[in-house]
Amino acid sequence: MMKVLSKLIPVVSSSICLATLTLLTSQTTLAQTSNSSGGCFQTLANADRLYLDGERTAAEQLYRQCKPSISEQSLITFFPEPITNPTQLPPDGQVWWTEAQAGYEQNLESKLFVPLNQLIEKYPGFVPAYNLLSQALEKYDRSEEALEPLEQAATLFPFNADIAKARVMALREAGERLEASIAARLFAIINPDHPEANEFKEMAEEDFKSFRRSTRREFGITGGIGAALNLVFGGGNLLSRGLETAQFVRLLTAGEEKMGSQLAEAQIENHTLVEDPVIVDYVKKIGEDVANLMGRDEFDYEFYVIQDNSLNAFALPGGKVFVNTGAILAANSEAELAGLMAHEVAHAVLSHGYQQIARSNLLATIGEVTSLGSIANLVTLNFSRNQERQADILATRALAGYGYAADGLYNLFATLNKQSSGSNPPEYLSTHPAPQNRLQYIQALIQRNGYNRYSYEGVEEHARIQRRLRELR
Repeated sequence: MMKVLSKLIPVVSSSICLATLTLLTSQTTLAQTSNSSGGCFQTLANADRLYLDGERTAAEQLYRQCKPSISEQSLITFFPEPITNPTQLPPDGQVWWTEAQAGYEQNLESKLFVPLNQLIEKYPGFVPAYNLLSQALEKYDRSEEALEPLEQAATLFPFNADIAKARVMALREAGERLEASIAARLFAIINPDHPEANEFKEMAEEDFKSFRRSTRREFGITGGIGAALNLVFGGGNLLSRGLETAQFVRLLTAGEEKMGSQLAEAQIENHTLVEDPVIVDYVKKIGEDVANLMGRDEFDYEFYVIQDNSLNAFALPGGKVFVNTGAILAANSEAELAGLMAHEVAHAVLSHGYQQIARSNLLATIGEVTSLGSIANLVTLNFSRNQERQADILATRALAGYGYAADGLYNLFATLNKQSSGSNPPEYLSTHPAPQNRLQYIQALIQRNGYNRYSYEGVEEHARIQRRLRELR
């Protein structure tokens, strides 16, 4: 059958077992029903059919039965209304701003930092304060702290071009060209219709190329590297280790696509993959659909299903994504699985795995690289909170853009949080920690952008795939 979602027209089938999404008080949890013919499962299945038939109003009424409205408080907490003009501040805020500016001009630290910090604490929506604080920290030789206000502002205002540009420039000045590239690309991808989106894309490409050039220069990647290493290390084991490190640096400077392909080959050798065409095509179709909305068309996206009951998934540079069968079985709908895959694709699109490898201590420790597998393991190290938040933003945007229920990722993390209360938390949480406010943040993101939660869930098709997976065991 044909499934029409948003502006796209992908081909999908139809069916999910085990139940679905119910909100409890202020905290969302996943209510499961073991009877696939009743409860919210059947309600959502009926809603999906109406949605596909174009009966969106009737479908929404059914979706709402299983998905009550959510609190507005998280929107205020995570996405305050931006204030750009000082005259919009209350009187005390205007006084603090005037004092801070005077302190900056008069070189009086105490008159600068105290009112500026008070201003940010009480009125976090005042955008100019973050730029001034960053500049002040630089002025007083606290450059290692100067990026922090801009990071904070970028978190609060991910859709603000001025903040994004200031952050990119600050990262460039600090010599962090890879991080600058990621910051520019993030803004361009989550704001594709912004008039400066193309400019940010160009900035991202420029900084990425600059990073690769500087890495080549730093590690002397030349045709005669073997002879040079022989002189430095004197042969034997030391030479072997040097060559391994040289291989690693060559891989790093070759770019994300080539790196990802080689690392994926190592992962394929180390795992048992599901080869059932129905299951593989289902996962691949979902992955490709969300990847098409991510803004990195230069990647050759590949999707693999690992025969493993643990709830886990990961992405390698260049868009090589691996999903465990345990993750497919744990997801309660196609929208939830799409949320998981979109989150992993987002990590690849934003070069987070590549960044993990590039910033590892391996570059400073000759001989630590022993195999492609050991390099790939770096990608599964804990991502920073900012990286997780960036992936959440991009994944949720992709879900909404494609036409899935925009809270697919939100509900998946609710499921994970519920499971983490036991003695054996999901493996996925070891590499993708989910603090409690993460649910509130994604909730606020959905509200802030008006994303549709009452859209396609895909429960019946997902149930069919789950049954097929169980039969293959």
